[in-house]
Amino acid sequence: MRLKYATVEHTHFYVRPTVEQKLFYVRPTVGETLPTKILPNLVNLYQIKKHEKPTLKNSVVKENISSFNNIDLFSENDYLSLQSINAPDNLVEKNPNHFIKKTTLNATDPNEKNVNEAQFLAKFSKWATDNSITHNAINDLINIIHPAFPFLKKDARSILKTPRNVRKIQLENGNMIYFGLENGLKKKIAEGLKHFNDTILLNINVDGIPLFKSSSTEFWPVLVHSDSFTSPYPFAAAIFCGSGKPSPLKDFLNDFITECLHLFSNGIKYEHKMCHIKINFFSCDAPARSYLKCVLGHSSTIGCERCVIRGSKEEYKTFYPVKSLHALRSDSDFLNNIRSDRHIKEKSPLLALEVGLVSQFVLDPMHLIYLGVMKRLLILYWIEGKRPYKMSKLNFNNISESLRHIKKFIPVDFHRKIRSLDEVKRWKALEYRFFLLYCGPLALKNNIDKKYYEHFLLLHCAIFIFNNEYLIGKYFTTAKDAINDFLRFSPELYDKFFVTYNVHSLSHIHEDVKKFGKLENFSCFMFENFLGKIKKMIRGKALPLEQIHNRLSEFERTFINTNVSKSEYTPILVKHYNNSYFTCKKLKFLKSVNNNLFEIIISISQPNNVVVVKHKIYVIESIVNLNKIYQIVCTPFRYLEDFFTHPIKSSKLGIYFARGKGNQEIFNVKEISYKCFAVPFKNGYYVCPVIHQKNE
Repeated sequence: MRLKYATVEHTHFYVRPTVEQKLFYVRPTVGETLPTKILPNLVNLYQIKKHEKPTLKNSVVKENISSFNNIDLFSENDYLSLQSINAPDNLVEKNPNHFIKKTTLNATDPNEKNVNEAQFLAKFSKWATDNSITHNAINDLINIIHPAFPFLKKDARSILKTPRNVRKIQLENGNMIYFGLENGLKKKIAEGLKHFNDTILLNINVDGIPLFKSSSTEFWPVLVHSDSFTSPYPFAAAIFCGSGKPSPLKDFLNDFITECLHLFSNGIKYEHKMCHIKINFFSCDAPARSYLKCVLGHSSTIGCERCVIRGSKEEYKTFYPVKSLHALRSDSDFLNNIRSDRHIKEKSPLLALEVGLVSQFVLDPMHLIYLGVMKRLLILYWIEGKRPYKMSKLNFNNISESLRHIKKFIPVDFHRKIRSLDEVKRWKALEYRFFLLYCGPLALKNNIDKKYYEHFLLLHCAIFIFNNEYLIGKYFTTAKDAINDFLRFSPELYDKFFVTYNVHSLSHIHEDVKKFGKLENFSCFMFENFLGKIKKMIRGKALPLEQIHNRLSEFERTFINTNVSKSEYTPILVKHYNNSYFTCKKLKFLKSVNNNLFEIIISISQPNNVVVVKHKIYVIESIVNLNKIYQIVCTPFRYLEDFFTHPIKSSKLGIYFARGKGNQEIFNVKEISYKCFAVPFKNGYYVCPVIHQKNE
């Protein structure tokens, strides 16, 4: 006979095994007797949405009862509404029938409201915007869940607060929307500032992104961010949509410039205090910089933005000399409209903001160094170049195998894992950066000729130093000289075409480092990530500008600030021994570096278990919480050697060949200076610091 479900006080339920609570089900037999099967140690009851029969495994037949003669009146497919059964464990064992008759089953009233409506709506909206759920899909979902959540409005546009009107400005080759600078600043300030300062410095990015493969339609957003904001995202002050660059430039920037001048004069209020607004810098790629500054592009023989050097052109390639000094360009050249070498085409509208068109237009390291110099050196010369600098097939395979090996030991601090050379043309900027800064010295060692390896180390050391404030303060001149040597030896080692616009611009990158600090401070990484988010918001070719207006408005209105309540310590995979002592396999904690909070994850296993404490490198063996104090039990490497000595000893950068083990030591986790990237090599380890955390 088919299994039926017992009911008590008109409550239908289904049971799943639980450890803490006791449940039963009943099977009718011949006659009027119903043997009850008690299932000891069963799992939590929870509401289900499909019919499954409970397992008979480990069931125990108990004495008969006769109180459920009308069991056939109830449906097998009724859903569980029962939440808990309150009865002592021994009651079931001693008298199951008494348990069945007397235990109160707490049914949930379907009309009872246990949901915080405002909180539910906020999380629901954030889920929809974060996952780019279409309005049609949201409406379908609402129709399904509305009986359980009657407070939900039945249209996605009402829930997400989608704007009903879009105000567009027409230009010659497209349309634009101006969202507003002050409006965006107020929203970011409301989300929170890292620390109050009477001046907020704005970092501006203008760049173009193609929307579709089969169309020339582009977006040109004006993105704004400040290091004072707690929010990691920039905001869009304006977006142009059309074919090619916005034209005319003056009309594209008109509203932005007008509002900037207003804010420069009047400031903006924050908690009854007045904040002054200033522009810190413009961070753009080379084509966008030449467009905004109204100068010749990077392919011109007089395209350098920092000096008056004149290049040469052969075989459609522009290259520059390396052995001569040239006069530097200045902001006054643009103010006075000096066109001695015809580098300046016309006056830029940005001059109205009194912005330095040389000093405040930084050379973006993402496009210049990682996607420019490093990518060109790796692909155009080492992989696809000519002998003698082209690597052999054997060396190519060795490096690829080395990268596959290295990939296993990349810590969680790096969001993108490097791929082998087979996919080098599809590498992202983060992968080229990881190769140049971290794994290049290891992967290339003994796989390319020594003179090319040492030439690469010139670039590696210089950019490594320029990526860390502490190293900049100590070895700035060393890095500057290393870049000059890299340029000077390039034509001899490779060819005269090697020193392109990007390679030549390396000689000027130290000027921006000196003014704005480490390279990460003025790179385009943050803006490029946001551009990627913008592109993913487009759901079809129809009305892309209107779409992005609505999606950005929804995103801003549903944003929940997740930075305000981060726990100082978050243990993962905890094993308790008593109330005052437990261990964990992984620990996430916050560390302050130069007034910025970093989230550091350490573990007792690779690749997150190598750290530096008091200038020594340790391998973490256990993480202990003793009386609410987190400590690490770790073993130091006994021998630390330089991995390379040219152009600077690697130990000065924190890079070592480490081997041997010392005696165990115990430290407070707050004594950790920084994490390390460590890869097994020969009879030891190649160890390199994660430099964005390194502050000593």
